[in-house]
Amino acid sequence: MQLSLQTILRLRKKRSSRRYYWRVATRFLEVQYGSIQYMEMLKLRERELRMPIGLSFTTCDLKTEGAQHHFGILNTDRQLCACVLALIDGNEERCQLRQMVVEPSYQGLGVGRLLYEKVESWCRGLGVHQIQLNARLSAKDFYGKLGFSECGVEFNHVTLPHIKMTKVL
Repeated sequence: MQLSLQTILRLRKKRSSRRYYWRVATRFLEVQYGSIQYMEMLKLRERELRMPIGLSFTTCDLKTEGAQHHFGILNTDRQLCACVLALIDGNEERCQLRQMVVEPSYQGLGVGRLLYEKVESWCRGLGVHQIQLNARLSAKDFYGKLGFSECGVEFNHVTLPHIKMTKVL
């Protein structure tokens, strides 16, 4: 069977779209709590996750962040384009991911997938057996493609419907 040039180009684009992140995102890093990069993460999370629903971070919201791990992806200009928080439980068997966000201009380019894959690899290195998160319903399909399964029923958190999702490593 011979494919037309248009079909070949369309298939290449589909195949390569998942790997496009290498052109826009160059560095995965763990960010130190309180650092300048942490403050950039905080701004991104507030701007994209809180402000659209009329909320902002309070001192109470942030009081436990020093005990969490903060991860980010930098673009080719060394600017933050995605981030997530990870909380490891006491016996290091489970990890709770929180507030994963990708800068809107980088969404759909594989940057979120890259961030998750790097964090999953980090978790495996620690011996974590399960990753869990509370996904906004609007992000449920994204996490499903990463291998997460829904568990439980929908619930409201910070004014939006969420669903608990888990992935066994």
